[in-house]
Amino acid sequence: MLYEIIFLLSLGLTLLIEGIIAIFFLHVINRKEKFKIWKIIFVELIGSSLTLPYLWFIFPIFFRERFWFLLIGETFVVITEMMIYYQLLSIGFKESISISIIKNSFSFLLSYFLR
Repeated sequence: MLYEIIFLLSLGLTLLIEGIIAIFFLHVINRKEKFKIWKIIFVELIGSSLTLPYLWFIFPIFFRERFWFLLIGETFVVITEMMIYYQLLSIGFKESISISIIKNSFSFLLSYFLR
């Protein structure tokens, strides 16, 4: 299968999984403020659409060794998405970094097991 097709399937799966996790944390169990589901989905679309292409197409050019690729790439994704959540949803730093780490860890582990 073409790399680009696999990327698009992965993007769709990432949006689905991370979107569900974000909705769970920000709409279902959030005690301070219930964010509207459409807003969470919109922010998730922005976050994943901005970070996943870098992880798939840019980082492999610069980091050939898998360890550095994963360490630097996933750190970039977590920090970037954390900043997007922090800015666009106006949630606290701890909450935004926690959600970003949980979403991306779950997504990473799921992709690892699906390979």
